[in-house]
Amino acid sequence: MSTMAVNLWMLDTGLSRRRSVPAMRVVERASEILREGWLSRHGIESAEVHPDGRGVIELRKFVGTPAARASAIAAMTRVAGAQRVVLDLRRHRGGDESMAALLTSLLFDTESLYADEVQTSDEALPATRPEARCTRQPVEVWISGATSTLGLAFATNLGRLGRATVHRWNDVRA
Repeated sequence: MSTMAVNLWMLDTGLSRRRSVPAMRVVERASEILREGWLSRHGIESAEVHPDGRGVIELRKFVGTPAARASAIAAMTRVAGAQRVVLDLRRHRGGDESMAALLTSLLFDTESLYADEVQTSDEALPATRPEARCTRQPVEVWISGATSTLGLAFATNLGRLGRATVHRWNDVRA
């Protein structure tokens, strides 16, 4: 097992200490992203709730920038009201481990990983969590033969932690 897989499995908060982003700026940015609809610039192809009650987030890459983190929070906000959440990694191409760790933290009722960034930036943590959480819905992770090693480790770790069911698709066009 790679170090990356162990870190994700253990939800290593050290993965997120690369940048310092004030919490209120992240929340404001997430609202702006929802209005403008440009999630795909940050590795998120789409985030939508289907009429059958499933919220689907298609992730093409884990980008580790502050804007990408705000996009991930916006995507999770968009599907937070769904009956079940699907993380589609069938065309995932890799990226930054810290984004995988952030997304994992948003699926549990724990402090999100970006809270460490806020504390290291000398700003007080907000009284309530500003980001949407998908803690109660069942989670499915879709993978394929085209899914990157990081995407596979992310899916495997969510399954190992008991938070997701992993489904393998055979007929995905890249």
